[in-house]
Amino acid sequence: MPCLSRFRDENSLYCFCPMPYVLWKALAQWMRRSGLGDAPRTLLEEFAKIKSGDVVLPAQMADGSRRTIHLRCVTTPDEAQKVLLNRLGLTLPQRLRRIDEVAKMQSRLCSRNSLDAITRPVQTPQLFNLG
Repeated sequence: MPCLSRFRDENSLYCFCPMPYVLWKALAQWMRRSGLGDAPRTLLEEFAKIKSGDVVLPAQMADGSRRTIHLRCVTTPDEAQKVLLNRLGLTLPQRLRRIDEVAKMQSRLCSRNSLDAITRPVQTPQLFNLG
């Protein structure tokens, strides 16, 4: 991310990038409106305990061929995390798409219609459903 302002202090060059600050303040305001105070660090520490993991299962198909099934699962939040998610109006998915699956889907779409793929914004998997 490019810096908007740079300044020098004796021997160091500092760079102020406002985006993290803006996101921090937006999260604090969102928490305040949800009745959770305004301590984003505490909220982020609590949400950092929610993990995702890959489950890899060997499988034999009906035709006799062998395959490996990969599932990316999200842990179930504890009661405190459920309260926080509920107050913020967020829901956790049970499963996430893996990055390589998203890349495969995009490459298939690109090969079908390259002009559409160029103009379409790239979407990445998200942990939270904000809508």
